[in-house]
Amino acid sequence: MTSFNVKWVLIASVISISLVVVSGQACVRVEVPMCKGLINYNFTRLPNKFGHTTQSEVYWALQQWWPFMDMGCSQNLRLMICGLYLPKCTTGSTTVQLPCRETCRRSKNRCSREMQRQNLPWSSQFRCSQFLPKRSGRCVGPLKEKKKKQSRRRHVSCQRNHLPMCSGIGYRFGSLPNMFLQSNIREMKTEMAQYQPLIDTNCSPHLKFFLCGVFMPFCLKQETAECEVPFVVPCREVCESVQTSCGQIFERQRGGLPWPGKFHCHRYPSRDSTRSPNDCSVSCVMPN
Repeated sequence: MTSFNVKWVLIASVISISLVVVSGQACVRVEVPMCKGLINYNFTRLPNKFGHTTQSEVYWALQQWWPFMDMGCSQNLRLMICGLYLPKCTTGSTTVQLPCRETCRRSKNRCSREMQRQNLPWSSQFRCSQFLPKRSGRCVGPLKEKKKKQSRRRHVSCQRNHLPMCSGIGYRFGSLPNMFLQSNIREMKTEMAQYQPLIDTNCSPHLKFFLCGVFMPFCLKQETAECEVPFVVPCREVCESVQTSCGQIFERQRGGLPWPGKFHCHRYPSRDSTRSPNDCSVSCVMPN
């Protein structure tokens, strides 16, 4: 094989990765909760390059990366990972667009060290050289990164809760970051809005209370001999009641997606939990 032919094969292999041809499939709305409304496009097409044919399969593949998307180490990490597993689809096009090389590199520069600290090395699936450069015009370009803060917030702080869904629930103040290290109010509003159709079904009278307590735990100072925990979360019993009443409806509304991992009830303390005087664990609250 001539050097020209070798070069052409290499170029073609890169393009085949960045522009995936998928025939016979229509664009579908992105429904995976860690991506829906949180990236700069709304439609995708499956199967993806990993062979996933449903968004439920994609959801389980993305679970391990969700905390890093939420903690905000990079403005581009969510776009890069969602874009890799749920590539951008444009109606009328026979191809889908993957993230640009620059989108990947900005994500890696900002997040790989944090992932390593959590014993989750930068995945070989995220190899930036596999993507087309932004100048090709055939990939999803990077977002502008915010300036790195001099120091990361080490303690939660109470502030007025301005989340629209939380007006009238009885707690005017919430704490940030939440238990998922989210502190971006705009992203939290967008993510919570995914559940408005579920609220509209009236599946549970406690759904709003639960969502608000998850996304912005209620500020309710608890003082003990050794520590002060400035917030409480919904009790496990609230979670279990909401999931029992709303779980199947959620799955039907979202095309078979499972109940989100953030709402798995083992994460939340029981109202019957006993606390020692020096216990600094998070306590819980039931709706009035």
